[in-house]
Amino acid sequence: SASPSATSSASEIPKPTSTATPSTGNSEKSGGMTLSKTTVIPTANTKRLTFKGTGISKVAVVNDEVSVAAKPGFSGKTVVTITLMEDKEISVITADVIVIPPPAANVVVRQINEEKTRITWQRSPNAIGYEVIQNEEVLCTTKSTSCTLGRSISANPPVEIKSLGKDETENVIKEATYIAAPVRVIPEVKLVVNFDTNKFNLDTGDRILIQNFAMDVQIYGYKEVDISGHTDSRGGVDNNVLSSNRAKASRAYLLELIPTLKVTVNGYADVISVAPNSTAEGMAANRRAEFRVVK
Repeated sequence: SASPSATSSASEIPKPTSTATPSTGNSEKSGGMTLSKTTVIPTANTKRLTFKGTGISKVAVVNDEVSVAAKPGFSGKTVVTITLMEDKEISVITADVIVIPPPAANVVVRQINEEKTRITWQRSPNAIGYEVIQNEEVLCTTKSTSCTLGRSISANPPVEIKSLGKDETENVIKEATYIAAPVRVIPEVKLVVNFDTNKFNLDTGDRILIQNFAMDVQIYGYKEVDISGHTDSRGGVDNNVLSSNRAKASRAYLLELIPTLKVTVNGYADVISVAPNSTAEGMAANRRAEFRVVK
């Protein structure tokens, strides 16, 4: 804003008078003229004039009120000289003006996850940079209209965006919309692979099942898997060895797909059955390896 003063003469243009330099938004009177508190330029009943001033795009005078608008991108201190022409009388108004950048708008704090927060806002047309602040801590300084933090932040106290202008001018908005991170539902990932009698080799179908299991493990970020091998109650072989071999064969292929995965194996022979061993269908269900994510 500015505090203009005016002098008038019917015969010559007077020299500009010196004025004080109030901050934007103040209204002071000098020479019978008042600086408008808004940046809206009136269009009705305006006086005929010319003006000079760095960074100033429009000037209007209605009655005894002067309105000044800055050019987009300009902020800081400037001096405006306004020459009013009314019939044969000429008046000159000088004003020291400080253009403060308007505040940013539509501030959104979006929690991406526990380790990432993104803050966005609409630009201030006259700002040359921004500070993102919470609880008096500067979270980031940027010339863009977004800021990504490598941590989560709370909704309170609210995030502030300080629009920075030239000549140490600034404007702060202390309102923000906070969007919490979506609750991530991680399903329990598990798999059962069945085997032929007295066998522990994996066929093509088994490998496809394990490939799909491995994809889910990677998608949901699991790091550890447990595989248990089982047999039916039929004799003729060492079921402890057979069940262990089924678990180990499963682990070997899974590690081909995810070499960094931690995989533990156990063989339980026919101790843990999922179906009666009195039928062929029941025994087929018991000849298996079970995959279970641990963490």
